Amino acid sequence: MNIVSKRAVKSILLTLIALAGMTQLTQGSYIKLKASAADWLIQSSWANRNASGRTVKPWPWADTWVSAKLTVPRLSIEQYVMKDASGESLAFGPGFVSLPDQYDNQPTSIVAGHRDTHFQFLKDLRAGDRFQLENALGHTNHYQVVTRQVIDTEERAITIDPESNQLILVTCYPFESLLTGGSERFVVVAVATAS
Repeated sequence: MNIVSKRAVKSILLTLIALAGMTQLTQGSYIKLKASAADWLIQSSWANRNASGRTVKPWPWADTWVSAKLTVPRLSIEQYVMKDASGESLAFGPGFVSLPDQYDNQPTSIVAGHRDTHFQFLKDLRAGDRFQLENALGHTNHYQVVTRQVIDTEERAITIDPESNQLILVTCYPFESLLTGGSERFVVVAVATAS
């Protein structure tokens, strides 16, 4: 009887382990599918904004929307920039910390994103790289990277030159850290160019 009981226990345990593995696989697939659907809806909402620049929410209950499109040709990057840098927005893409006025060029804008998803490419940007930021009205500003630096925000703030037309891209640092919530930020400063 002991032998049958041990076999039955082993069989039950193996079945439970297999079920747990299948559950994890299913949940992981669901998250990937949900992220792909969100990306498609965000891209569609950008394409469907009307000529006045009126934004369209990616889904009816969304608490965020796309405010701009960031393109980095050298790295084949195309990111949709959300209206703000709240946790809800950053789950779907980088977001504006300071939102530029769509109708006139505000001198400096700051865009933040997560280091392990949308803004992971910042580590590959180099001084001299060029990129574009298109607003909801279809106006495109061109930028060139001038500096890349790591700033400990407990020691000093990210500085903005009010006289310069800049775009500052910010993400947490270090890129490969397993810990979150540190005070270091990777900051890319780019200045506006003619094209």
